[in-house]
Amino acid sequence: MTHEIYLAAGCFWGAEHYLKKIRGVTQTEVGFANGRTERPTYKEVYTDTTGYAECVHVVFDDDVLTLPLLLRLYLRAIDPTSLNRQGEDEGTRYRTGIYYTDAADEPVARAILDEAQHTYDAPLCVELLPLHNFYPAEEYHQDYLDKNPTGYCHLPSELFAFAERANRKPVLDLSLATYGEVRGTAYDVAVLPWGATEPHGGHLPYLTDCILSHDVAVRAAHMAWEEHGVKAMVLPPVTAGAQNPGQRELPFCLHFRQQTQQAILHDIVECLHHQGMRRLVIVNGHGGNTFRGFVRDLAVDFPDMMVCVSNWYAVLPAEDYFDHPGDHADELETSAMLHYRPELVRMDMAGDGRSHPFALKGLQDGTAWMPRHWNLASDDTGIGDPRDATAAKGRRFTEAVAGRLASLMAELAAATSTEKLYQTEV
Repeated sequence: MTHEIYLAAGCFWGAEHYLKKIRGVTQTEVGFANGRTERPTYKEVYTDTTGYAECVHVVFDDDVLTLPLLLRLYLRAIDPTSLNRQGEDEGTRYRTGIYYTDAADEPVARAILDEAQHTYDAPLCVELLPLHNFYPAEEYHQDYLDKNPTGYCHLPSELFAFAERANRKPVLDLSLATYGEVRGTAYDVAVLPWGATEPHGGHLPYLTDCILSHDVAVRAAHMAWEEHGVKAMVLPPVTAGAQNPGQRELPFCLHFRQQTQQAILHDIVECLHHQGMRRLVIVNGHGGNTFRGFVRDLAVDFPDMMVCVSNWYAVLPAEDYFDHPGDHADELETSAMLHYRPELVRMDMAGDGRSHPFALKGLQDGTAWMPRHWNLASDDTGIGDPRDATAAKGRRFTEAVAGRLASLMAELAAATSTEKLYQTEV
């Protein structure tokens, strides 16, 4: 669907040349925005007495290029903290601004500016206003750098090459990627799904925790790209999960000690850090995995690495989405699998998920914790009745969770250092 926005970015020759190279931009026109006189000429605007800003009218296909991504790319081409100056060009006509014709664009643009402010110590000077008026500049200003390839431009040439590749849809799932597709792409965040290898009732695959953590992470990565312009690479899932007593006795259920898990995570982070990646989101799908101690140790070894952990199944209250949520091979996990991988679900082999809680009150009420002996706590390894599971419930829940994770990825991508993770004013 066609959409429009007016962007002031200093000298409009270079600004137009940059913006028109972004995939999804269908039309550009340079001119003068939000001034006081009628039908101004370039010479009149140049005097800085008309109130106009040099501006680019951008028309774009929002099915290909979202407004948030366009605005993030616009901010890459300006110094948003500079008042009435871009490069060597100075004057009120060179101020920066976002001017909208659709009131619904105002909160979108405001959110992008607020997001950008977190990466700067100085306040942003970008105007955000409705478009009051716009007059096209003279014809010789239109597509100026196409007509005059060696003409003046305040923007570096490498920025134009960046614009050409900025909206190419990146490969976001390393399990399916080739080196040729990944090479040359600057990713903002790495995402590590982590599950386990264990039975899941009689009806779900052994690798359910890995499958779901991976698929939720991939969906979140696509949302982060489509809605925020953030490139998040989802790594292959780690299958090494920690198991409770009674699980290791089950055929092909694999238990990994904490020392082993910590060594795996350390090696992964060490590789990512060596390659320049500084942001990692662990999307955990297995309740027996505990990462907090590992992450604290990583902060000692890699102090500039931002590592956070999300238990995807606990991001939102399960009772708001399911009738009988449990905690293993239950309605939640089964619904999610029916949504993502229905061909792997054997509902004809599903039990009722009957479980046996602790008899000790102190273990029931949280006075103390100890691991459940799985053969004593569950009849078929499941805890929670899966039989009311539906793909629709799974889609509703996982889409909401993925949206939350996508927002987290965008926030992390905007944080240029660990200091930026914290509020400076309360």
